[in-house]
Amino acid sequence: MDFCFEDLEQRCVDAGHAEGFAKGDEEGAAEGRLVGLAQGKVLGHELGYYAGVIAVLRLDASDRAKRALDSCAAKIHDDFTDVDAIRTLFRAAMAHCGYNRGQRRSFSSRENHLW
Repeated sequence: MDFCFEDLEQRCVDAGHAEGFAKGDEEGAAEGRLVGLAQGKVLGHELGYYAGVIAVLRLDASDRAKRALDSCAAKIHDDFTDVDAIRTLFRAAMAHCGYNRGQRRSFSSRENHLW
């Protein structure tokens, strides 16, 4: 008789575990989706800012500076997932345009956070 109850208890535990695992998986995916959307929005703002600055500075840049700006713009377009490389290229392009880190207030307050 004890054997029947032990088997029943184990089946209930197994069923509860499977149900909890499935529910946790669903809730984790939903939470991950929300976090990913939020981080994607922040990244999109940053890359959009870089693209806008590049477009404006390119209008009056030297040939050397244009090459640096174009390199950064191409990286944004071709491989936007490598954000560290894009940031490095953006800083280098700004240096080629005559802006150094101490002059970053020349653009906007948002740029202070990104540069």
